[in-house]
Amino acid sequence: MNDSIFVGLDVHKATISVAVTDGMRGGEVRNLGIIPNRADQIDKLAKKLGKGDRQVSFCYEAGPCGYGLHRQLKGLGIGLRPTGATRRCWPSCTGAAS
Repeated sequence: MNDSIFVGLDVHKATISVAVTDGMRGGEVRNLGIIPNRADQIDKLAKKLGKGDRQVSFCYEAGPCGYGLHRQLKGLGIGLRPTGATRRCWPSCTGAAS
């Protein structure tokens, strides 16, 4: 039984698109839909996905709509992986020919 799950969040001012995958390589990515960008809805999502002893890690694009989300999830003790377009590794930063 797999005891970890990764949650991808596309955060907007009013909504958050949610996708999940199991913590194993090659796991199926599932779209869970769109939730309102409200603290009570984020709390409900985190509790639903973290049932039992499952380890939940959230990943979202860092930006102006993610600051409150970051503080809330951190306060819940949930693993976070903020990302951003400037943090992606392009061929020019890996030494590969462009």
